Amino acid sequence: MSSITDFPVLADAVATWALALADWLRPYGINFPPPDWGFH
Repeated sequence: MSSITDFPVLADAVATWALALADWLRPYGINFPPPDWGFH
């Protein structure tokens, strides 16, 4: 069974999207995912 790390472009896109969303939510006191989160 493959994991998302088998598709580095997809993994980067998901990580970028998640961190962008987190940056948007941070002013509201929601600190997830943390800034150093990622698949690497």
